[in-house]
Amino acid sequence: MRVAARVWTADANAAYARLERARTLNRLSSQPDLLAGAIAARLGDYPMMDAAFTRAARRNPSDWYAHLELAVVATHFSQPRRARRELAIARRLNPREPALTIVQAAIRAGEPVDQAALDRMFSRADPRMRC
Repeated sequence: MRVAARVWTADANAAYARLERARTLNRLSSQPDLLAGAIAARLGDYPMMDAAFTRAARRNPSDWYAHLELAVVATHFSQPRRARRELAIARRLNPREPALTIVQAAIRAGEPVDQAALDRMFSRADPRMRC
């Protein structure tokens, strides 16, 4: 997974392939899918983002971050009902998370979430989130 995090900007397909391999080697971990979803989000690849975070949420239904990102992708697909449902799950799992307000504001405005603003919020809160 570390290699995928290093190479995604130069070769996203290679990063996705490494993450797919990691996912098959450890079917219990949601980490490869979380990283694949984060890479897809930065690339604006919403179908890949949706698939990766959906797999992560299935593996670990109590992961608030996967549900938050599923709400984000739903705003890009103009699916407000789904976005509200995923945001409600994320809020139930992590009610004090500041990023919830960014996503909620976008849903209320009927606009896609500003992924760059969300990424900046996470990278300021946790420098390890910088890819």
